[in-house]
Amino acid sequence: SSSSSSSSSSSSSSSDSSATSPVSTEIGLRAVKTYVASVDKYGPTPYLAPLYGSSEIPQAFCRLSAVYGGVYVLRRSAQFVLHDTDSCFAGIICTEGQTLKAKHFITSPSYLPSSVLSSPSPLLNMSRSVVVTDGPMQECKLSYYTIPPYTDTLNNPSTIYILQLDDFLSVSPRGRYILHFTTEAAKENAEMDLSSAVAYVLSGENKPKALWTSYFQIQSHPSPSPPSNIKNMYVVGEGDKTQVDYFVELEEARHVFSQICPGSEFLPRVPNPDDMVWAVEEEEKQLQQDDTEDA
Repeated sequence: SSSSSSSSSSSSSSSDSSATSPVSTEIGLRAVKTYVASVDKYGPTPYLAPLYGSSEIPQAFCRLSAVYGGVYVLRRSAQFVLHDTDSCFAGIICTEGQTLKAKHFITSPSYLPSSVLSSPSPLLNMSRSVVVTDGPMQECKLSYYTIPPYTDTLNNPSTIYILQLDDFLSVSPRGRYILHFTTEAAKENAEMDLSSAVAYVLSGENKPKALWTSYFQIQSHPSPSPPSNIKNMYVVGEGDKTQVDYFVELEEARHVFSQICPGSEFLPRVPNPDDMVWAVEEEEKQLQQDDTEDA
């Protein structure tokens, strides 16, 4: 389930997602339109966030897949990709040596040997910091902030993104707040990239105190890789870690779904439970009718 926060705010913004990657006018206008249209949609904030963190989103899809018979094989990736004489995908040999067969294969570059891709997939290094504080940055619960490149004395070459979450979303103990700092990696480690920004945001009077801080770097393939020469194999991106929404991932999923299930509705609205006819109820009615006829 998801929950809207009680308030939100945004600090200064920039037309650049980084110092070297300007955002087009079309994308910028679309983002502003989405933000404005989302205000007061489900509450006083334009944002929605899942309870217990963003990992609940893939977990929800996993649970739904399991209901319909999905099987999960964990902690392994593709070592070899199998295809037939027509270059149609046939299966993979995973890192444990097991052969897994399927008609379609959807994956990201991280799970593939480089020899399978028609060209190298762009790799983006991100610096992250997670900070637990004893209070909010401002009097708002769920909020999103940006620090534009080269703000004051920070000398940050790329935009720094800050997401604030609170205990209302069950991601922190009561009275504590979580701050997520994200930026493109520019130095040897995440602490060198973000420690000055953490101090910049939390310094001064009436500012929250950092109770715990962690720095780390991650790698991702933010955009889809060029298509491989194998049919029915789809190599998707891993998402832009600097974005606050999932629109890019949603459109990519819609595109892949249309290739695999042409003509089918993508993510149909779940019907109202009161309007659903359950098979069990129909069977019970049929049995009662049969018993009446026998009597």
